[in-house]
Amino acid sequence: MPLLAKCHWLTVLCLFAMLAPAQGQYLQIGRRAKTGEKPPKAMLIELLTRQNQRAYIEQYRKDLLPEFDTDVNAVIRNTVIDWSRYFRFCPVYFFVDTNASRIQAGEFAGVLLDSNLSPVQQPVIANGETNIYIGYFGSPMAQPDDARNDSSTQSTGQYMEHDGDDVTSLIRERFLVHDAHFHMLGEDQPRTNYIRSYRPSWMNRREYREYRRTIVHNAKRWYIDYQPTAFSYDATLRRYFR
Repeated sequence: MPLLAKCHWLTVLCLFAMLAPAQGQYLQIGRRAKTGEKPPKAMLIELLTRQNQRAYIEQYRKDLLPEFDTDVNAVIRNTVIDWSRYFRFCPVYFFVDTNASRIQAGEFAGVLLDSNLSPVQQPVIANGETNIYIGYFGSPMAQPDDARNDSSTQSTGQYMEHDGDDVTSLIRERFLVHDAHFHMLGEDQPRTNYIRSYRPSWMNRREYREYRRTIVHNAKRWYIDYQPTAFSYDATLRRYFR
């Protein structure tokens, strides 16, 4: 094959490789809920305290523990601000990852928290309700220094599962969504914020800059990050259940 022809085919292959993930994302955006599929009654956001990682640092690098706790608490604070203010599709509640087993068992009373991180008095979901989505901002695999166990009641942040978008999602943190049994939603479902419109239509550029400044968090030493996701997942659900 002539050199020019080889270069042509190599260019085509490179372009295909670059466009494939984007095409997959556009296909996800275009999908709609199946007939009879109901929207969630509530969105439960898991607040990761990263106990396994904390125990490791406490044992081997205790001097870094204050920095670690600062990053964890910053992400929790930003997560609560983001979801309590900018998610409007359905009621949203929070829970701490150490209560994941109780959430999986359908025990919501005294476990679900409001935007002040106080127990919710009258949630819209009763104990045992399964028509819920459970989301968290993290990676689909355990942190490198976590010891992943085989317990079916472990935190969602400990699941090692591909989220159906692209290969790099296995190592980078992003918003991921599970069902009531802590199983990641299917690839044809809204398992992440596929519609990543970084600025809501009702927010001007100045407001958006302030929003980003106060909510984004990127830890310097480890993968403990947060990016605004509430409004983009709201848009994802509105398109999916349209």
